[in-house]
Amino acid sequence: MVYMGHRRFLPKAHPYRRKKKSFDGTRDEHSPPKFLNGREVYKKVSKLRVVLGKGEGSVPAPADSLWKKNSLL
Repeated sequence: MVYMGHRRFLPKAHPYRRKKKSFDGTRDEHSPPKFLNGREVYKKVSKLRVVLGKGEGSVPAPADSLWKKNSLL
């Protein structure tokens, strides 16, 4: 099973990062995302307001939002 975009967590010299044919046709040259400590994560989620449903007060998630609710159905 392969999760696209997860080759970035492998070491830079790993052979899977160079394999195009086995994946999506591209080499993965991205670096892994920056590790966030608890304070940094709290700063990101402390301003998050969630109103579930389609009733009054619900607003669409902003375009730059990291989290938004998506229906699975």
